[in-house]
Amino acid sequence: MKSLRELLLLGPGPSSSHTIAPYRIAERFLSEHKDEGLARIRVLLRGSLSLTGKGHRTDQVLLRAFSNVPTEIVFDSDFDHLPHPNTMVVEAVTKEGKRIRETFFSLGGGAYRRMGERRKSKDVYPFQSFDEMKDYLRKERIDDVAQAIERLEGPEIWDFSRRLLEHSFRTIERGLEETSPLPGPLNLSPVSAKVRRVAESCSEEGERLLLLLSA
Repeated sequence: MKSLRELLLLGPGPSSSHTIAPYRIAERFLSEHKDEGLARIRVLLRGSLSLTGKGHRTDQVLLRAFSNVPTEIVFDSDFDHLPHPNTMVVEAVTKEGKRIRETFFSLGGGAYRRMGERRKSKDVYPFQSFDEMKDYLRKERIDDVAQAIERLEGPEIWDFSRRLLEHSFRTIERGLEETSPLPGPLNLSPVSAKVRRVAESCSEEGERLLLLLSA
């Protein structure tokens, strides 16, 4: 079984807003309340986190993140007065009986914010556009983008990227074979395997026509 760190590097599910952000929220919640003696935790997944969270494995990554505290995951289908399409509410009770309740919003790409606070942005690269990147390469006397990536990310980025690419290929291969309905209340069926079968059944004439149309 992969470690939680490995799962997060490769992606524990098909949506970072449904997995990476919830994990980071759990990590922050545990860090901020680590000295209060948490006895149990209840997580309410609302909005899209409720509708597709099961299929995106939101509950699984949260149970692993909160593995040291008894945790209940609730898919809350009540959409009345929903403050954000991806809302996650964390409720906890300490060993002394104190109750804690905090609401977070998953913003996409693994980013999140807590209700009532402003989102903090972090610049990873010293440029925000292609023109700024060209200026950076010229000022730093760097010949190509790959050199800039290695300088800013470290040489380990290439091994990491290779592992991500290999994992992506394996994920695609599994997706092309999967026919079972996706987990969750929406009862959605995967379409990749169906598209593959249709493509494989195309005649040579049809393939030539597709090539002409795409030329």
